[in-house]
Amino acid sequence: MPIPNKMNPLGLSPESASPYFELTVQPGILSDGMTYGFCPFWNTGGGCTIVDWGDGTGGEASVSGQTVTHTYQEAGIYTIRLMADCYRIRFGYESNYPGLISHCNGNWNALGTITDGSSMFRGCVNGEFDFCNLPEHLTKAQDMFQNCGKSLLPLKELPSGLTNGRSMFLNCSSAQLNLRTLPSGLTECYGMFQNCSAAGLNFSALPAGIKSGAYMFYFCKNAVMNLTQLAENAPHDGWKSLSSIESMFRGDTKVSGSRSAFLAKCPPGIPDSYAFSQTGTTE
Repeated sequence: MPIPNKMNPLGLSPESASPYFELTVQPGILSDGMTYGFCPFWNTGGGCTIVDWGDGTGGEASVSGQTVTHTYQEAGIYTIRLMADCYRIRFGYESNYPGLISHCNGNWNALGTITDGSSMFRGCVNGEFDFCNLPEHLTKAQDMFQNCGKSLLPLKELPSGLTNGRSMFLNCSSAQLNLRTLPSGLTECYGMFQNCSAAGLNFSALPAGIKSGAYMFYFCKNAVMNLTQLAENAPHDGWKSLSSIESMFRGDTKVSGSRSAFLAKCPPGIPDSYAFSQTGTTE
């Protein structure tokens, strides 16, 4: 459906709580100067309105899947206001327009029904994101926050429909991620929390249909898990779709429990090199 009253969808005054998705960028801090770009994707009837680029100008994204850019007259810090009806939007991650975001307000409703967060903030190395929740309809999040090393991300849960979390938080070394459960339908987990050294992960079970656990918790030094408990809560016939656990728990010094109990729930001959290296587990 078209966006109702695009410039002010909720009828709020500018002084009210912002009905827009706001992101703050710092043009000029990276090699590509003062041009910023992002790429929205929408279904028939959707669209994306840039209410304000932060310098008093606005515009429309005219084509789904095409990067929209803006060049600032001088370097500085600008807050961009936008609203959309998108299923996916990539902020800044293009080879010519690297991620310049330092903050977002997290008003996901202003972006429509986001289902695909793949590469959404990938490469926003200066992004200090403090989102307490993610888009509720999110199903794909591959590389969503990859290399966002300054992001706090104090998340206590992930969207229930998430299926693809491959490299979702890769190298998010400052992420708090106080997670206790994983979505039941999650299957793609390769490198999902790799190098999330500050994350407070504490899982008692893995998703029944997990396909790859390789590097999933690699050097998550604050992750607290017990292999025996994970095995006890596995499906009766084990994780039948699991293809690899290479370096899965490597460097997670607070991970404990029985390796043999865990491996008994994995397919025979599964690649497992360094899976338990530098952990507190037993044979």
